[in-house]
Amino acid sequence: MESRRYRSLFWPVMIIGIGVLWLLGNMEIIQPVSLGGLLRFWPVLLIVAGLDMLIVRRSSWMGALMGLLVIGFIGFVLIAGPGLGWVQTATTKTERFSANIDQASAATVVLDLAEYPSEINTLSDDDLLFDAEIRHHGVVSFTDTGTTQRVLRLAYTPAPGTLFSFGMNEEWQIGLSPQIPLALNVDAGSGPATLNLTDLNLTHLGLDAGSGPFTLRLPAAADHYNLELDAGSGPVEMTVASEADITMTINCGSGPLTIDLPNDAAVRFEVREDGSGPVTTPNWLPQIQHGEDDEGVWETTGYASAAHRVLIIIEDQGSGPVIIK
Repeated sequence: MESRRYRSLFWPVMIIGIGVLWLLGNMEIIQPVSLGGLLRFWPVLLIVAGLDMLIVRRSSWMGALMGLLVIGFIGFVLIAGPGLGWVQTATTKTERFSANIDQASAATVVLDLAEYPSEINTLSDDDLLFDAEIRHHGVVSFTDTGTTQRVLRLAYTPAPGTLFSFGMNEEWQIGLSPQIPLALNVDAGSGPATLNLTDLNLTHLGLDAGSGPFTLRLPAAADHYNLELDAGSGPVEMTVASEADITMTINCGSGPLTIDLPNDAAVRFEVREDGSGPVTTPNWLPQIQHGEDDEGVWETTGYASAAHRVLIIIEDQGSGPVIIK
């Protein structure tokens, strides 16, 4: 007689339990600890997974019971582990870094956002050049050099042995002055980032979008400026302000790239090296040169004589879709 096979409840219980523990950590009910410390106990998963394979033919509820035991063990490590010395506590710090404009007539700002959710906005205080409130669990260094030509750098170093934090809820809020011309370079790392730059006076913008979702709102600015973007595996959404005068040089990655342009913009769009991702353009942007596959040039009527022009150059299309709208 054929034996009855049961569906294991081990992994569903594990997924639900880890989600509950993560939520409790984000609510700061459970003390945050380094995930690197938890990984010391990874052989436990092999043991229980092997036991689950042995008993799944007999009872699905035994798999559920083992899942609950594993979740209980993880919860015990999270709660009692720091006191017993089993895992390292990932302490959250909140720091503020500020710089006044003083005699500055222009500035270069370099930001390393690491893995943290970050938002960059425009400052309303006319006396401030830079202001940031940062929650993290590593070491942040901030330098401010120069007098009229200022150079500001914000860099991050993870805490030793910390791969990631279980139950951490950090966020970075960074403000920049619209009063003087800025050259801005941002490494977004692996965290989600939103850059609201519509009121800034940019002279140059260098971006490394990384693996997190990246939202960018570009200003018109007083003069023409350049944008250099290296996209990663995360989605990139870009909105261009009306009357912007900008040249974009983009190396796409595996994530989708969406560029939202004003309806009345004078646009030239070039794809110089085709990738595996599709290219989508609107009807109002006609193609004037054709190349292999998606390579080619698209240009609006009257582009050459327009007062404000948007030039988009895709150096390497990558594997993600490129959408112009």
